[in-house]
Amino acid sequence: MVRTQAPPPPGAVGAPGSGQTGQTGKADPAAVGRILAAQPGTRSYLGTGSVAANFTGVAGATTVVAYQGDSSWGACQMVSGRWFTAPGEAVVADRFLKAAGVRVGDTVTLEHDGRGTPVRIVGEALSAGDSGTRVLMDERTLTRVGLAFRPDTFSVRLTAGTDRDRYLAALDTALGLGVFKALGMAPRQTVAMVLTTAGSVGAVAGLAGVPLGIALHGHVPPIMGEAAGTGIPHADLAVYHAPQIALLAVAGLAIAAGGALLPASWAARTRTAVALRTE
Repeated sequence: MVRTQAPPPPGAVGAPGSGQTGQTGKADPAAVGRILAAQPGTRSYLGTGSVAANFTGVAGATTVVAYQGDSSWGACQMVSGRWFTAPGEAVVADRFLKAAGVRVGDTVTLEHDGRGTPVRIVGEALSAGDSGTRVLMDERTLTRVGLAFRPDTFSVRLTAGTDRDRYLAALDTALGLGVFKALGMAPRQTVAMVLTTAGSVGAVAGLAGVPLGIALHGHVPPIMGEAAGTGIPHADLAVYHAPQIALLAVAGLAIAAGGALLPASWAARTRTAVALRTE
């Protein structure tokens, strides 16, 4: 799941209690959707976001949670009625019904900037947030009155047999070359970002691996010599000096950056969809 603000539906990857917090950011929702669709293990996904809106008969602004995509699998627990299935339908909680003076099956009017559209209340949810005044609906209902919608949460339903932890790990990996390109980064920016990331990993590996290798060299040959019934001359153990150590440390950085240069350059030149599928 890619989560920035609102909570995901129950049972989704990253839902409360799952221990998964998702990825936070300001990415283009369309790009995020393409990434999720291309990720192996994704059965379906939906985006949600909140906007303030006005309804006839209700004082002040009401928070509307809009859903983008098939929301049937992310429906809230219902008290009565059903979950919305089309634009022009909404699910509310008891407090909204009382504030508007309506019942399930009645119609209210969503208003914005001098425009209005009828919204039929098809169900009452057990809890809809905002002390029971939040309204849940299809995002296409908002566009009828010109309300802008931008999903800030993407919840994912996995295919059968997909391990959630492995999926999330793979999704983090996928936030690489294809994602940089999908988010609109220029070719040079894509290459620079990948090389910086790979170089950082190489630098850490070099700084940690070189001292470990030297330490092992000081312990393993004497053990091997003892097993063979011979000693090891000090000259054969003290073979590492400052210039060599520095070169070995830098080598990790160079190898990591060099290995990432070719795929980074290829991804910077190719189309976004191809880069995503390849990852």
